[in-house]
This record gives sequence, structure tokens and C-alpha cells, in this order.
Amino acid sequence: MREAGHTEGTEDFVEELSPDARIPYAVDDADGEGGSEEEEDGEKDTPRAKETPLKPWLDPRELARALEGWDPKEVAELEAAGIVWTPRLVCKLLRAFRKPGTAWEFFCWVACRPGGFAHDRDTVARMAAILARAGRDDLVERLLAKVRDDGILLPFATVRLIVDFYGLSKNADAAVRVFREADSICGPVSRPNLALLCSSLLRTMAKCRRGRDATELLEEMMATRGVLPDLQTFSGLERCEEMITAGGGLPGAAPGHVWTASAADLNKVYGIYSGCFRRHDAEQLAADGGTD
Repeated sequence: MREAGHTEGTEDFVEELSPDARIPYAVDDADGEGGSEEEEDGEKDTPRAKETPLKPWLDPRELARALEGWDPKEVAELEAAGIVWTPRLVCKLLRAFRKPGTAWEFFCWVACRPGGFAHDRDTVARMAAILARAGRDDLVERLLAKVRDDGILLPFATVRLIVDFYGLSKNADAAVRVFREADSICGPVSRPNLALLCSSLLRTMAKCRRGRDATELLEEMMATRGVLPDLQTFSGLERCEEMITAGGGLPGAAPGHVWTASAADLNKVYGIYSGCFRRHDAEQLAADGGTD
């Protein structure tokens, strides 16, 4: 890539692939990130392959299984093992833990180890997703506050994943807070990404049976930030049975899927969209009049 002139953004990639003399062991490829069989076959007969001795093997899955209870004795043995912690190894271990509480204990513990390890956007993103899936919004907010203070910006995909996971744990309020703070978590959000994030939030609100709040939020986003979600996203805000109960006489949905849109859904969407178009036309006319 560098020979072809592509130097920007390759520093971390090269650093990841370069051998680290501090690490006296090989890490098992638990995530399936290793090379292909063809590559391995082609390396068997090379002089380097014959001369290089095999390193002791470290399996993150087995290590996570041994630490699942986070027993002080096991933690002491882990400290004595002299493992060199890298962001990639930490991410693999976090993924291997079965209990979110143990993952959090390890996440906090490894940050204090000697040797210069520091959490980066990848380890923080993995931990935030694990906590959000478990519904631990208190720890997610602590973590997000810490990375904001440290100036770390997480990937947009992580922010959207957190919002989606809050739908599984039925935590609509926490999802709204993350949505409103997205710019400070992952940097400025583009309009297409904002539409995606808004769709995730609306689905989460619907799963939490907060359809009325979702409708108000949608109107706010359309009025203040120009978000225009598609009909399928909007029609999934409320179950048809809930709308009939709330409205007392709204037309029922067509038979079939429980998320099928009713006439009331379509009228609501029409009212919101047409209002946006009228406002846009009025602004365009005013702009054209100012140029005459």
C-alpha cells in the first residue's frame, strides 16, 4: 500500500502486523482473523518457517473461562503471568467473557497494569457494546463520560449498536440520551448516518412501548435536523393493537403482520412529510425572492 502511495491511515495497520519483541507467546485466532490455508501451505517450506521456533500458545477463550468468577487467587496468577496486554488481545478477551460483570472487572483491571497499556477506541467500543446489551446504562454512561474527557471518539457503528441494544434491555431513556449526545461520542454525525441512528432509536422506542414519545421525537428531528426516515421505519413505531386501544376508534391494520401500518399511521406520516415540504417550498420562495 505504501509503495503505491497509500500512506494515510496505514500506521496502525503496520504496527498491528509488526512483531512485538515483548510478547513471548502466540495468541490463538479466536475471531477467525488468521490467514488462509493456501497462505499457510505456502509458508511451510520457507527457510524462515523452519528456523523460527513455535511460541507458547495463549487462547483468550480458555483464559476468559478460567477468570469467569474473577477470583482474587486467579487474578493474582494472572498478574504473575507477565502477559503483555495489547488492544487486540484485550478485545479478544472481552469478547470471550460470558458475564458482562466479569468483562467490566477485567476492563478496569487491565487499565491499571504496568507496561504502558492504555484503552483505545476499539477496546472502549467493545466494552460499551457489552454493557449496553446487558442493560447496564449506568456503566455505559460512566464509560462514555470518561472517553469524552480523554478525547477519544468512538466509531459511529458503536453508537448505533448501543442504541439498538437498549431496545433489547427496554431502556428507552438511556437510548435517547445516547442519541442526543452522539456528536460528542463519535464526532459530527452526517445526515445519512443521522437518519440511520434515528431509525435505530425509533425501533428501540417501539420495543419499549414508547410509541407516542417516538412520534414526538421524530417530529422534533424532522423539524430541527432535517431527518426524513422512510415509511417502513415510521410504521413500525407502534403495534396496531396499541394504536387501536389508545385511539379508541382508529381503523385497524390489515390482517397479517403485527407491525402492518394502519390508516392512522399513513395519515400521520402524510401530515408530517407534507408539512416539511411546505416549509421547504416557503424557504425556497423566500430565497428566490431575495435574489430578484
